[in-house]
Amino acid sequence: MPCDAIKLLQESIFDVDIHTIPASERGPEHQHFDIRFLIEIDDRLHIPGNAESYQARWVHLSDVTSYNNSLSTFRMLDKIRRMRTAA
Repeated sequence: MPCDAIKLLQESIFDVDIHTIPASERGPEHQHFDIRFLIEIDDRLHIPGNAESYQARWVHLSDVTSYNNSLSTFRMLDKIRRMRTAA
């Protein structure tokens, strides 16, 4: 993906989510930190998948919670909506 197709919208961290990963054969219970930055990207570009995100796709903001209804997702959507209102 060409770097000029990605624009960092703010230099500071957009969101931090800390959640517990239960113990498993992969290791003991631990805290997992998701550090999130707010970027803008051309939605015509292909989204590469990986082992965790093999069905990644673009969705309208109003549809996001149909795919992920976690509290951290609601928190990020609220931040985005407040930013749009302030602009």
